[in-house]
Amino acid sequence: MPECGSIVDGVVRYPLSGINVVIGEAISEAGDVIRLGPNNYATLKEYPTMLQEWDQFAFDVETCFCHRDGKFAIPKAEFEHHLPGVATHVIWPIRAKPIASRRDLALMFLAQCKRLGIPVTYGINITQYSEDGKGTATAHAEDGRTFTGDVVIAADGIGSKSCSKVISELERPQLRMYTASDMYIVFLLSKTHIFLGITHKDDGTAVESWSSTVTPEKTADVIPDKEGWDPVLMEAIHSTPPNTVVRWKLCCRNPQAKWHSDGGHIIQLGDAAHSFIPSSGSGASMALQDAMSLPECLRLGGKDRIALAVRVHQLLRYERTSLLQHNGFVNRRQVHRDMNEILKDERQPMILGKWVWTHHAEKYVTENFENACLAVEGGKPYMNTNLPVGRQVQPWSIEEEEEKEKSGIFVEDLKDMGDWGLI
Repeated sequence: MPECGSIVDGVVRYPLSGINVVIGEAISEAGDVIRLGPNNYATLKEYPTMLQEWDQFAFDVETCFCHRDGKFAIPKAEFEHHLPGVATHVIWPIRAKPIASRRDLALMFLAQCKRLGIPVTYGINITQYSEDGKGTATAHAEDGRTFTGDVVIAADGIGSKSCSKVISELERPQLRMYTASDMYIVFLLSKTHIFLGITHKDDGTAVESWSSTVTPEKTADVIPDKEGWDPVLMEAIHSTPPNTVVRWKLCCRNPQAKWHSDGGHIIQLGDAAHSFIPSSGSGASMALQDAMSLPECLRLGGKDRIALAVRVHQLLRYERTSLLQHNGFVNRRQVHRDMNEILKDERQPMILGKWVWTHHAEKYVTENFENACLAVEGGKPYMNTNLPVGRQVQPWSIEEEEEKEKSGIFVEDLKDMGDWGLI
């Protein structure tokens, strides 16, 4: 723990809010790419070393919606928060690069933990959580070890010629998106990295495991009418090294009304509390915002109000995450069609809106914590303001959304209420 006034990460640091943190990690470095908007980096500018590292590995991509053959269906464009004339995003004037490797991001946070003296223990498989009713909680590991504290946070969710030529001509990294019936493909193309994500119907053999890999040939087999697809995309698939394509079963859960234990000393975070499908473009974002919100709740609540602070965290976060979970299914219905059908819509696919990328999760807690405490303690309704203005969050279920998908007709029934605009 740094002494008061010592310099860590280029700035004067004080004791970490009196909160001692211990991290247990179960998995390896495996991971994909994630979309992170300005709101997820709201506090990053306060940590110069992390900001510098992030600037080196994040990708400042332009978006490219493509026909199957690789021709642009919509002109190349900036991500919505960089478009001219839109609302000012939360970390302006810093350039908010929207795409990063999950691995690189995790290593950045790991390095920061080391700088701040936060211990990280690997190979921990937690099998059970418990509370003692006296203000502490415990995580029980498979090997018999236990980890006890005032709060336990469970974040254990759910080389070709054509390619080299295209890459050499890139002025900027591109995030290409291709669509087909019941399928969409996200393809990050840069001079140093290639990332590929294909979402398609499950044949019943996929599992939720980072160790479940398939061959490039098996990957290519899920794409219909292969001859008509972008040759750069197909070359990228066939050139993928063996045992590097993870075949992950998407098993999203319905919105979970309760994230914490009865005693309030065990709290779920990230996918453990609110799982997202890739078309939401928000899963990693919401996990990082949880990581801004919960510590601030615990800081403001103090040791005497830990359980209350945990409940307030959920109150301030639940509606926002539920709405963005719902948006993932709307996005999927929109993009799981032929690109020519998508072009008939008035609205560009995958738009989130200023309400997402102008939000500062930590400041929101600072400004609303005490009023939220009164609502929790008094059992009264609370009006969150971290939503699109004019939008009320309605109950929804995966089953309802899947029925809409079966119809094969896209209807915009979510963003027709409230301000989802960019200005």
